[in-house]
Amino acid sequence: MNRLWKVLHKWIFEKYDQFANELGYADWKITLENTFGIFQMEGDAFYHATQLPNSEWAVWNDSWGDPPYAFQVFPTWVEAIHHLRTLFEESQLPESHWRPEGFDVGEDVFSKEPDREKML
Repeated sequence: MNRLWKVLHKWIFEKYDQFANELGYADWKITLENTFGIFQMEGDAFYHATQLPNSEWAVWNDSWGDPPYAFQVFPTWVEAIHHLRTLFEESQLPESHWRPEGFDVGEDVFSKEPDREKML
């Protein structure tokens, strides 16, 4: 059973590391350090914004199961967050689902990049 667990664990995390590589990072842990949850979709899925090593931003969601996930790249935070807000408004989700990480409550998410010190 222990061997089966190791194989399964490796298989799952290889997919996350593969996605991290597609985003330009060496592994999933480093990717998460640069990823901010923006809004909750139905269920437990989220839309995320990841700052890439070249300072661009990738927008993606984890609603389709296992990685690698599809993503869209934006040159700036401002473009990425405006795109995410448009997606959010089109989804007609309750405003309580809009919870950008890296900001204090009431802080303007459109005027500056998120602060890693304020991550949830």
